[in-house]
Amino acid sequence: MMVYYGRTVCHEYGGKKTMAAKNYLPDVSVVVTCSHHRRWMERCVRSISHQEGITSQLLEILVMDDANDDQSRSMLENLTTLENCRLVSGVDLNTAIRHTLGRYIMLVSADDYLNRNCLQTMKIFLDMNRCYQAVAVDCVTVDHQEKVMERRNGLQEDTLSGLMFRKENLIDCIQSN
Repeated sequence: MMVYYGRTVCHEYGGKKTMAAKNYLPDVSVVVTCSHHRRWMERCVRSISHQEGITSQLLEILVMDDANDDQSRSMLENLTTLENCRLVSGVDLNTAIRHTLGRYIMLVSADDYLNRNCLQTMKIFLDMNRCYQAVAVDCVTVDHQEKVMERRNGLQEDTLSGLMFRKENLIDCIQSN
């Protein structure tokens, strides 16, 4: 498990949940991949939704559903009761990213959770540094009692989790591949 430092209503439409119309766009979209991590999913989403300095109007949470069992599906559907959370299923990561609404996109694995000021710190950095396309944060590995096992440099990790990108740069990369 890693710790990273640093009212939208869902409606049924043709069998799919869609975001209700609103008069604003979020600044930050967090895409949560939940492959076989049901055990930690609620904590992950809770850590994202309780960020300091990022109101629910500034935040969108997309949970990618690749759950195989009914318990996982039920738990994921309960998460959509959150004001700014929506569940997407049957799509790959690139498609999910294309459907985000925020200016910045952060990718998080469901077995991770965020420090309370992570999103605000990363957003402020990207707001003030237009020349950067993304920002990475350090992470710590913790055990089940949250005892710190090791600290790792986010730039040296071989994963996209824990990175915040400018949406336009990420979309350009996806389209070029």
